[in-house]
Amino acid sequence: MIELRPLFDELNQRFWEGRLEAELRWNSRLRRAGWCVEGRIIELSPHYHRLWPDDLELTLAHEMIHLVHPKEGHGRGFRAQARRIAHAMGVAYERIRYCRPYTPAKYLYQCPACGQLIRTRKMLRNRSCGKCNSKYDPRYKFIFVRRFHPEDRAAIADPHAPSTRQ
Repeated sequence: MIELRPLFDELNQRFWEGRLEAELRWNSRLRRAGWCVEGRIIELSPHYHRLWPDDLELTLAHEMIHLVHPKEGHGRGFRAQARRIAHAMGVAYERIRYCRPYTPAKYLYQCPACGQLIRTRKMLRNRSCGKCNSKYDPRYKFIFVRRFHPEDRAAIADPHAPSTRQ
């Protein structure tokens, strides 16, 4: 698997001026993209990141926010940092805000302005694209594209794959 330390150091320098410290490891038993243990250890799932390698940087950034807010979960401070980082990275806030379990997405949404696609397990209500505006803006509200069905195995790895369901 890829070495996590260089990516951690790059994100740490970019967003926290090098102040964060953590032990990093891959954990093949994880049933989600990653987690932060006791505010000092970050573990990531190799299975998840083999399916979605583009999520590695976002997952690591998500877990690094937990280092800053270890007792808060996904509270106000976590969400503020997630918004700031998502905007700086040019991705939708939801891509960093939500924990990604190691289960298939059920829904696909798209930003009407920039076209960014996001996969979710839950339906979105009143969410707009953080890439287009860091605050909620109805002009950039995500539009429902499709629902994935259990037999859409291709959808797990490729959100653009056509549905196999008749």
